[in-house]
Amino acid sequence: MQAADVPACADLLNHIIELGGSTAHENPFDEARFASHYLNGQEVVNVVLSNDRILGFQVAGRHPALPEDVLDIGTFTDRRDPVKGAGRALFAKTQRAFSHGCIRVYK
Repeated sequence: MQAADVPACADLLNHIIELGGSTAHENPFDEARFASHYLNGQEVVNVVLSNDRILGFQVAGRHPALPEDVLDIGTFTDRRDPVKGAGRALFAKTQRAFSHGCIRVYK
């Protein structure tokens, strides 16, 4: 994610928050708070694009309440005009970013 992505990603997340029920966030983000929380506050932040349109973003990092070998991953994709495979593409990018370790998926 780059600073130029912040407005579109904040809008995408705020729409998800407005819909309710699929994120722990309850209050919308302004661009400054979004950048502080996501752009500057995570180990890995990826976006997935179709042409110049952001389809979603994923953040991943360590969380102090979790074991050291566990990542906290949040995935947010466009709910207005969803594109099949956006989440899968984001997860693949995150796996590559953490290729020094291993990401195991628990269902």
